Amino acid sequence: MQKRILITLVASLILAAFSVTLLLLWPVPEPPKLKASQPAPTTSTPEASTFKPFLSESTPAPFPRLSPEPLADWEQQLDSILSAPGDTSSATRALLSAISGLPAEAQEQFIAHALNLCGESDYFRVEEVYFRSNLPQSVSETIFNDALNRPDELKLPLMAKTMMYPNHPMAGEARGVLEFYLDLEPGAEPLGSWDIAVREYLKKQQKP
Repeated sequence: MQKRILITLVASLILAAFSVTLLLLWPVPEPPKLKASQPAPTTSTPEASTFKPFLSESTPAPFPRLSPEPLADWEQQLDSILSAPGDTSSATRALLSAISGLPAEAQEQFIAHALNLCGESDYFRVEEVYFRSNLPQSVSETIFNDALNRPDELKLPLMAKTMMYPNHPMAGEARGVLEFYLDLEPGAEPLGSWDIAVREYLKKQQKP
């Protein structure tokens, strides 16, 4: 019995020693090697000093210059009169005498300058133009509106004379002005003529 136990114990020791020896001699596998992570590729940018913007090699066309339109003959004539040496009375006479035969646009320009320069002593020259039968209506209106800003001694006689020409383009407006100054009802006629009524009105205004 003891001999059997002894054999079993020896066999166990031998088996244990063999197992230990086997474990020591068994090759241990190497752990897998990790690949080093490679840095992400970077986009290279050119140096600021070497950057050259794209420029067109072609030369841009020059901006066209518009040549001034030549002055019309009447414009040159107007400039010549206004720049001529002399007093305002001379310029007024020259402007008024040159109006006849000009186109309507030119007559408007000439009469506008003439009225700006014309004094009361030369206004009779303006009246001669005002009563021309072939005068453009725009010029008649310009003279009429200018007369409204003149003294009564000049304005009202011109309105009364306008009433002598029923077909004058400013006859209706002249009647309205006279009715206002003479205190007449619309459409009413003064005692006597318009000219006489105006003279009587001006006399009353001159009395102290």
